[in-house]
Amino acid sequence: MLLAALLPKLKFVLLTVRVVLSDAEEKQFTNPFVKEWLDELKDSVYEAEDVLDEIATEALQGNSETTSYKESIELKVEEIIKRLESIAQQKDVLGLTERLGGRPPLRSPSTSLVDESEIFGRENDKKAILDFLLPTFGNANDMPSNQVPARNGVTVVNVNEALESQETKVKGNGALRLPANENGVPANENGIVAKKNAALQAQVNDFIAANQDGVPTVTEDVVFPANENRVPVMRDEKISERDFAAVGVEIPVVAVVGMPGVGKTTLAQLLFNDSRVKKIFDKRRVWVHVSEEFDILKITKTIYQCVTSSFECPADLNSLQVKLQENLEKKKFLFVLDDIWNENFVDWDVLQRPFKAADSQSRIIVTTRSRNVALIMRAAHTYHLKTLSDDDCWSLFAKHAFGPGIPKKHVEKKEIGEEIAKRCNGLPLAAKTLGALLYAKAEIDEWVGVLNSEVWDLPSDKSNILPALRLSYSHLPSHLKRCFAYCSVLPKSKLFEKAHLIMLWRAEGLLPRRKKRLEDVGDEYFRELLSRSFFHDCDKKYFKMHDLFIDLAKSVAAGEFFFKSEDGILHEVPETVRYFSFTAGKVDDSEQFDAFQGANHLRTFLLLKHPSSLGAHRLSTSAFANLMQALKFSHLRVLSLRDYHIGNLHDSIGNLKYLRYLDISGTGIQELGESVCSLYNLETLLLSRCTELKKLPNNMHNLINLQHLDVSRTKVEELPETVCSLYNLETLLLSGCTMLSKLPNDMQNLTNLQHLDISRTTVMEMPPQFGRLKRLHVLTAFVVGDGHSTISELKELSNLRTLSILRLEKVHDGDACSQFEGEKASQ
Repeated sequence: MLLAALLPKLKFVLLTVRVVLSDAEEKQFTNPFVKEWLDELKDSVYEAEDVLDEIATEALQGNSETTSYKESIELKVEEIIKRLESIAQQKDVLGLTERLGGRPPLRSPSTSLVDESEIFGRENDKKAILDFLLPTFGNANDMPSNQVPARNGVTVVNVNEALESQETKVKGNGALRLPANENGVPANENGIVAKKNAALQAQVNDFIAANQDGVPTVTEDVVFPANENRVPVMRDEKISERDFAAVGVEIPVVAVVGMPGVGKTTLAQLLFNDSRVKKIFDKRRVWVHVSEEFDILKITKTIYQCVTSSFECPADLNSLQVKLQENLEKKKFLFVLDDIWNENFVDWDVLQRPFKAADSQSRIIVTTRSRNVALIMRAAHTYHLKTLSDDDCWSLFAKHAFGPGIPKKHVEKKEIGEEIAKRCNGLPLAAKTLGALLYAKAEIDEWVGVLNSEVWDLPSDKSNILPALRLSYSHLPSHLKRCFAYCSVLPKSKLFEKAHLIMLWRAEGLLPRRKKRLEDVGDEYFRELLSRSFFHDCDKKYFKMHDLFIDLAKSVAAGEFFFKSEDGILHEVPETVRYFSFTAGKVDDSEQFDAFQGANHLRTFLLLKHPSSLGAHRLSTSAFANLMQALKFSHLRVLSLRDYHIGNLHDSIGNLKYLRYLDISGTGIQELGESVCSLYNLETLLLSRCTELKKLPNNMHNLINLQHLDVSRTKVEELPETVCSLYNLETLLLSGCTMLSKLPNDMQNLTNLQHLDISRTTVMEMPPQFGRLKRLHVLTAFVVGDGHSTISELKELSNLRTLSILRLEKVHDGDACSQFEGEKASQ
């Protein structure tokens, strides 16, 4: 078969251009010809992916053996190969070369000098770190009676006296409650600590045993350092330098972590120049700008020269470190290592070896964009620096836009400036850059132009906002770059659910298939972006992206492929667009989606709620039908109409044969329709809060790739037995289905099911042979009934992490219950 020979050739051509992608992605920002070349390459790769998707889908539907289809698809593959070969030949003309990663232009190094008159809103941040930074030991007389000075500035609490000050009687038995830290230490699982001394000591010893390295553990609440005998230090025990040297405690590191431009370096400069810091550390304060290249020899040389006030130093690392160790022995120092990117523990371990000879009151401050850097440096204190308040951001902007004071003649500029400052979303770099840019702008029109412009439209030689953000992007591996770029379709200034974003990545094929679940791969990718400060989490479930990071995503994603309308007006949509989000309120105009006619390459369509829209969000029946007509020839993989009232799904939705993700939660649909069951590629179906939905289609078994089904908070009265043929189903959410009283009898066939939520339903018992669902991790409730599955079925579910058992009064077989308890105890 010709196709079998063409696919390896396609793969080879893709490899020939992939090796220069890092170089092209960096040069696109300064060379428009490279930008054009890269866009053409991306378009060709998208086309190749669409063709491969088509081949897989036709095979799934059994249509891949006809002669006409084979000829058609082979012609498409040949055309794509020719186009890619032509693109590959141009890479040498453009001077694109292979390299391991993006190397952005060198930046000016930071220094320790700071103008404090230009800093606003960082008093509390400075104080929070100074409280840890300044050594407080040696002044025991100034401390409360239940505290003693400890090495590393860590206060040691007398546990018994802390208990007495927090005494709480429980059930009159004299037991006391010890306040637990965020990790639940040292309280036991019931929050109760046994009677004062012996039992408390045993529990503290258990805590110490869990931290076998013997290093003092710093938490936000209570700290229990261990001496050489691994016994918690109490008030009557003196802590000598010998004690701590015996356990090899390293010099404490304070890590300031935050997104680019948030002011990490500025905060470090404030700390470095504080009068108390100068007094304590005297001449051994050293500032080193590290940046992307973690050169151990260069950093050590800088430190040595500053410490010794001499430019003469050994040329090799070994001699240099020996000399540095001699100069630091039993002396206090403060080192600031600014802008660290390196996440290799071995490099850090080698660098800090000479530091260990110094006085225990020494400190190290590092600034970084990555939480992982703080982890590999074993930071004793990690401080996550937040953005400025609107008032402080405005003060910083005004300082640079107007100079000292705001003359009365600038009233109109002041009003515009306040809006510009709000757009900075608390990012000091943006406020300072835009303020300085506008200082020389005399005309009001110029100020309005900046207010209405996108951040990437600003003059590159006068704005360092995007270059600072791009640096973070350049350091991403290729698989994370695509995931980040996809975030350009997200709405600004809005919380987004982490699980939904991972589902979107999955539907778009951005998560590689490995041995682990794709959701776990997505979670790994998300946590990596979070650790690099691209996201900031608001709680365990939701996150936000700074508006400027969304602008960056849009900048690197290229407008031809990622398109977003946030004003409720649908502009002309380019034919090459792949990903689209539309923010509106009510969509009544049946012709509004005519702009999509011809957009046959579209992969994502997100209809988002407008934050200022009053009343219900509505998509009229005619507008919905028009949308389906416009999209029927597309390669749509993601469709979200979440929280738009649509009544019922149009039957033409069955034409979207490549669809993998369908979110119609909160849409008010009354029935799903059998046409949905022809979506063979569908992996995620979200129907939650469809409060009028009473039943699912009978042909659900056709959704052979469905893995995530959310029917929570609907009026569904029963699940069709065909659901039990969804052999790939991993998540089934039925929470809040108050009309649902029975589960299908053949649920034991769902052997890949990992999460089953039947909380707040009226299910009376579990179906037969429930114990066969051995991959279950989360089962919100096991309902004991009169027959079918008994409680003994639970002994087969060895992977359960979450479980509650309801209607235990129905358990009559004591032996079965005992057997279950014995099995779980042995596990």
